[in-house]
Amino acid sequence: MKASRVREFCQKVLEEDINFKFMPTNGVRLDTLNEDLLKLMKQAGFVKRMAVGIESGSNRVLKIIKKGITTELVREKIELMNRLGFKPIGFFILGFPTETRKEMQQTIDFAVSLKLCRAAFTCLLPLPGTEIYDTLLARNELPDNFHFENLTTDKVTYAPKGVTREELDKIRKRTVLKFHMRPKVIWDFLQDYSSFMFAAKKFMNLFIRRDRVI
Repeated sequence: MKASRVREFCQKVLEEDINFKFMPTNGVRLDTLNEDLLKLMKQAGFVKRMAVGIESGSNRVLKIIKKGITTELVREKIELMNRLGFKPIGFFILGFPTETRKEMQQTIDFAVSLKLCRAAFTCLLPLPGTEIYDTLLARNELPDNFHFENLTTDKVTYAPKGVTREELDKIRKRTVLKFHMRPKVIWDFLQDYSSFMFAAKKFMNLFIRRDRVI
């Protein structure tokens, strides 16, 4: 949603004195946020925990996926959100085409360095109809057993050249542990029972299921 529409929505909520809590379930775009808009969203009742799509800690990767942001901008916006009382949640993706192990490590280190209350780390899903899918298809880089029905956030269906899907799965597991096994993150989950139970289920899927690599 465009920033102008969010601003219009917030103003209408305040005018009508609507007392609700609003949660953008798919997150918000960092490049649309500024101090005035965030203050307005806070007044209108947007929840403190707000997800933002960061995707990568590598500026090269952010450029090739046309994210329109840099790591410097990400850090600036995350600091702004915290200063205004929000608790940002970061969304990250591992395994973009041409992404190297070093760049994945940059993403891990970047995520830990940011003041995020939580984070989600998924492996790339080459969804049919997307530019990435079309590119991989044209380059014949999709696995032989690639199938749409296997495209879920709990499974690894693709890995960039030079990295196996099994290795990517292990990288993701290490990433999840490194970020979440910190006292401040654990404490945040413990304050929200439903989120804690959801996270526990995801951990079970990640570390116990045997059919994660397709």
